[in-house]
Amino acid sequence: FSCRWEDIPSRSGETISFIIRARGDKSAQRMAVLDSVLKDVEDIFGQEADYHPLTVENQKQNRSQYYREARVLSGRRRGLAYNLRFLSIQLEVAVLRIVEILRLPFRRSGKYFRDIKLDNVVNSDFRKYDGTLKMVVSCTEDQRKDFQNVLEARRDSEEIYYGLQVSDRALLTCLIQFGSGEEVHFVDAADGGYASAALMLKQQMKSAGSQV
Repeated sequence: FSCRWEDIPSRSGETISFIIRARGDKSAQRMAVLDSVLKDVEDIFGQEADYHPLTVENQKQNRSQYYREARVLSGRRRGLAYNLRFLSIQLEVAVLRIVEILRLPFRRSGKYFRDIKLDNVVNSDFRKYDGTLKMVVSCTEDQRKDFQNVLEARRDSEEIYYGLQVSDRALLTCLIQFGSGEEVHFVDAADGGYASAALMLKQQMKSAGSQV
């Protein structure tokens, strides 16, 4: 795990994490509900490029993360090994910055260093399905309220359970397999994110007498 990025500010005012669990006795019925919810997402938030929590422009490196990374990789909080690791990280960041600004065609494991921010966007897991639909979305306050109204209506009609957490920024955690070029960037809203959304969902299920 590695992440040198600051919290990602929402370009629209809010960043939300939500979890939706479809109800229904049959798998086909539950999938139909989730397909309908995804249509709600498109109707309210627009196309993926409109609500993706990451953009090339809103990503900035956080110097404080360099110190943490140096401690982890060196196994020290001070001393020669720590200082050498920290200097190595600073040098790497400086070189990558030059490559990005000048658009130099340097690459490793099939990835161009100049496109590192774009790779973060493309390889982020802001939307996933693991029995529940989980998404992180950048939106306006009005869009979020409209979406919550839709979710409440679907909950009242016993189609779904849901949880939703509101913040003004996203968090990015990077999992990179060095030397392979493979990477995934875990995205969550700040201030609780999926954990708070999951708690809300479980409370709904408990209130309804459903198995959590």
